[in-house]
Amino acid sequence: MNGNCALFDGDTTIVMDTKNYPNRSIEEPETEKSVRGAKDGFNESILNNTGLIRRRIKSVELCFHKETIGTKNPIDIAVLT
Repeated sequence: MNGNCALFDGDTTIVMDTKNYPNRSIEEPETEKSVRGAKDGFNESILNNTGLIRRRIKSVELCFHKETIGTKNPIDIAVLT
């Protein structure tokens, strides 16, 4: 029910994360129009958002530290350093 899948092969067990959440596509924000620059905006997916930042800032020193905050409604955040 959590979206995980287990593959059993003899004495070896592989657990895979197979959950997929519906999300919006990356598109230009309607409220803030841009004349120059990128025409894409953030959405609810942390992987898409970190990918957008990584595509714009091409540095080997850019690091993302993923953390989970909250107890009743935990949410993943990424802190950039």
